[in-house]
Amino acid sequence: MASYIKFMLLAAATTVLVSCGGGGGDSSPGFLPSPDVSDLDITTSELDPVTALPYAGVLVASGGVAPYTWTLVDDGGTGFSLDSSGVIRAESDAMEGTYGLTFAVEDSRGTRVEKSLTLVVTITPLAIVTTALPNAADGGTYSTLLDATGGAEPYSWSLIDDGGTGFTLSSTGILSGVGQRPGGFGLTVSVTDAEDESTERSYVLTVTGDEPTPLSIVTNSLASASQSSVYAATFVASGGTGAYTWSLLDTGGTGFSLSEDGLLSGRAPSVVGTWGLTVEVNDGASTAVSSLTLTVTPVETAPVVISSGALPAARVGVPYAAVVSASGGSGQYSWSLINSGGTGLTLSSGGVLSGTFTDAGDYGVTVRAFDGFTSNTGSFTVSVGEFDDEFQVLSIQTSSLPETTAGAPYAVVLAASGGSAPYTWALLDANGSGLTLSAIGLLSGTAPAAGIYSLIVSVESGGVTVPRLLNLSVN
Repeated sequence: MASYIKFMLLAAATTVLVSCGGGGGDSSPGFLPSPDVSDLDITTSELDPVTALPYAGVLVASGGVAPYTWTLVDDGGTGFSLDSSGVIRAESDAMEGTYGLTFAVEDSRGTRVEKSLTLVVTITPLAIVTTALPNAADGGTYSTLLDATGGAEPYSWSLIDDGGTGFTLSSTGILSGVGQRPGGFGLTVSVTDAEDESTERSYVLTVTGDEPTPLSIVTNSLASASQSSVYAATFVASGGTGAYTWSLLDTGGTGFSLSEDGLLSGRAPSVVGTWGLTVEVNDGASTAVSSLTLTVTPVETAPVVISSGALPAARVGVPYAAVVSASGGSGQYSWSLINSGGTGLTLSSGGVLSGTFTDAGDYGVTVRAFDGFTSNTGSFTVSVGEFDDEFQVLSIQTSSLPETTAGAPYAVVLAASGGSAPYTWALLDANGSGLTLSAIGLLSGTAPAAGIYSLIVSVESGGVTVPRLLNLSVN
């Protein structure tokens, strides 16, 4: 209704002449009818994860008046780009992690809306997934395509050692030649991606005599996989008619799938161990079955290390809060309190240690950080002093933050009282706002996309730290 009224007011101020074709038609002035225009909206609800480079994803909008013009408000630190037609791209240098990106679309009327979406980057390392080479026949023409995954496409292949076969390997991965004599020959190939990363793999190529060989599965082992990582391997058969169709008889609980052309793929189990798979190949006249094992290894990351320094001091009867931190591992930690030392403190899963002390003294606290795979513990000492009646309790006086508009410069000075000056401020959680907080209490930066952001700030004085949650409303 609002858009209809707006259009009618515009029509009332602008006369449009409409003429009818043909002799003597009525050419009296009239008004254009009101179009049915829905509200402009970004309809993309999630972004496809980045598993290989280069990457391209398409954003979709509806409503408003086309054409649309897209802009990238915040790339979340990915370095990705967005063209005006709504295609987000990444060519190289994408680091693994979860990122928050903010996009904006504007229609031909100048109406603009923004939306923030999460993008998961899980780049698979460059690997050659062809597990074995099919047999060649003595005097016969030979050709097979090698396959790779991960890294950044396009790939470039090269032959390190032909093993005396005289075979050649094209840059696109086609190994070809003519079998010279029966026997086993060792070949080594290399593949290089667009980021100049390379990897090698060696094979044994069997050249058979003139007699047809029975159908068999050449692949006799699978490369190990890291837990929860993307995995791929190509099965190879030889003999028979050469028209192979693959199927997976038993996944072994891995959840993997096998395409008809022999590509085994999926995400490795999260549990470390050995898994048994059974595959079958059919050439239209006969079948061959093989059982193989897949070893799932732990994720190769630095061990979890408790990185918090000394905890701030506390006072009897004064609410206390401190944040513990860790490094290494997967980077995503879940915290638990192993020993409170009789303090009565609690520890949130996010690492916030809080409570109120009833007695003065030195207390030992032990915490544990778990990253989903490994864990580590750390111990701290909290010094608690007696409450002084003349001492004013430290507190943050700023109770709310001024509203602002998206994209506008923003600055506000936070205020505290009690304790003993000077105060030292810190921003414990910016909640994706992009704002920073100086040690003297200046909260500043460029206002983020429209929304409500919950920021956690703290002030320290005389060894006592007090946190506070402040909400920022962005129009």
